[in-house]
Amino acid sequence: RRLGFMGKLLFPIPNRRLSTRAHRIGAPTHVVWGANDKLTPIDPYRDRWDRAIRGATSTVVDDAGHSVHVEQ
Repeated sequence: RRLGFMGKLLFPIPNRRLSTRAHRIGAPTHVVWGANDKLTPIDPYRDRWDRAIRGATSTVVDDAGHSVHVEQ
């Protein structure tokens, strides 16, 4: 039951309308991508985030998928 709730809450991420609110982010933002991320692949999402969050920087971590913080 909990997993079903989380699935409805989190997926699909692009349809959560964050893209319409990301321009409001004023804090320094650094986005970390796993080079092998299958859930939110670098293309096209990286360009979208870079445009949406003013001044954001990003890093791609080799040998990592979606859970960069766990995998590397």
